[in-house]
Amino acid sequence: MHGNLRPLLAAALLATAPAGGEAPVLVRAARLLDVETGELRRDVAVLVRGELVESVTAAGTASADAETIDLGDLTLLPGLIDAHTHLVYGPDRLFPRFGRHPSVGAAERALVGAANARATLLAGFTTVRDLGACCFADVALARAVADGLVDGPEIVPAGHVITTTGGSCDQTLAEPWVLDGGPEHGIADGGAAILRAVRYLLHGARVVKACADRGNFTEEELRVMADAARRRDCSRCNAVS
Repeated sequence: MHGNLRPLLAAALLATAPAGGEAPVLVRAARLLDVETGELRRDVAVLVRGELVESVTAAGTASADAETIDLGDLTLLPGLIDAHTHLVYGPDRLFPRFGRHPSVGAAERALVGAANARATLLAGFTTVRDLGACCFADVALARAVADGLVDGPEIVPAGHVITTTGGSCDQTLAEPWVLDGGPEHGIADGGAAILRAVRYLLHGARVVKACADRGNFTEEELRVMADAARRRDCSRCNAVS
């Protein structure tokens, strides 16, 4: 394995490995960012077992049963969080074909997302919020990561963006052969349609995204959206962004 890639792959495996009973791994580096104090700590080592960081110790600490990974003159920091991603899209693969290639569907998007999820994890992001994807491809990707089928960060999926007919996030304008529109595809005009759109989304979405620019929704309609999300029996499905 290439020497520069090994620490990155080790990080990916540690982030996705099941907890419990694994041999410990001691990760050494020249510095560690202490996010509680804002200071860079020098010559430290991090002892990891499965998904858990057990301790942060001096770099010279030895552990007889631990594999040691020495990263040299690098800085350790906690996993990053990206609160706005679109993992199942890619400007060089999917966007140029919108409106001209009706076969672009959930399966291809999920495969593109799997590659993007792995690249995102290796870049240091361990949690992302994915704010808008066709056909529940982001929900499928989030479940695949959670089940250990693909490498990636924890994904908080939004499913379809909720917008109005002709709104700036109305994807039927770009790919009319793929989507038929309506609340099940995030196109919602008026309170009843908004309520149906949110209820449909929460089969798998953990956050609801509204495209509310250009006067797409009234304040009352946004309240209907937020209230519908809160009424669902899902403690992590009550945010509207």
